[in-house]
Amino acid sequence: MPKLKRHSGITIFIAGAVIITAVIIFVGKLTAHYPELAEPVSYSVNQLNGFKMEIEGVHWSFRKGYCAKYKIEIDSEEIYTLVDTGEKSYEYLERLLAGQWYRFVCNDIRPFPDNSHEIGGPGNTGYEEGFYQKYDGYGTRLETGIYRIVLELTDGEGNIQYLADEFEVK
Repeated sequence: MPKLKRHSGITIFIAGAVIITAVIIFVGKLTAHYPELAEPVSYSVNQLNGFKMEIEGVHWSFRKGYCAKYKIEIDSEEIYTLVDTGEKSYEYLERLLAGQWYRFVCNDIRPFPDNSHEIGGPGNTGYEEGFYQKYDGYGTRLETGIYRIVLELTDGEGNIQYLADEFEVK
């Protein structure tokens, strides 16, 4: 009879673990928000001499969606500005489909609009920032595929350049 009690405890433990896992998966699917694709984009990226963007450490978080740190290595005297007005951001999330890049619609929920950063110039060798899918207005999930984070930089005359780096969601 003691053998039966031991097996009953293990069975209850396994059943409980299965139920908890099922609930977590159900809640995850229920709360998932996939961003909506907008029009295709056709601008050139990474055409700035002395500026190189690199994404590091992409991971997924239940609360924040996909998170990534990116850095820009700078070897230039030119000064560019990253401008976030609350209505328009300097960070974009895009997806590669059939050889064409598409920008996602940003449902901007940033709490700190009118944010800008100057990068480049004498003595400025780098810039680091984080991208958080949910907080940047791009939902909480991504389908399997190739994506990129694009930064829009503006020079003193209002000319726009783009820096980008890619990452893969498996």
